[in-house]
Amino acid sequence: MGNDANLFTVKHEWGHTVQEAILGPIFYSVKIATPSLISSHIKMNSKDYFSKPWERSAEFFGNARSSYSYSQFSDVNAAIYFVFP
Repeated sequence: MGNDANLFTVKHEWGHTVQEAILGPIFYSVKIATPSLISSHIKMNSKDYFSKPWERSAEFFGNARSSYSYSQFSDVNAAIYFVFP
């Protein structure tokens, strides 16, 4: 894995820690961790995985941008998913 990929991973995972700090451990487990674990075990390509709202908001909070291009809709969708129960 190259340095850019390592930096992205660290930033992305840091974004998950910010999500947990904001949501608290219970809501984080329900809204972020569980869907993330399930989607990571389903056979999907990386673009589909990182387009999920719980992953997009981790990228936002970690200031990480994957190499995939996304529409503004996916960013708005991630914000709505994160904010509303």
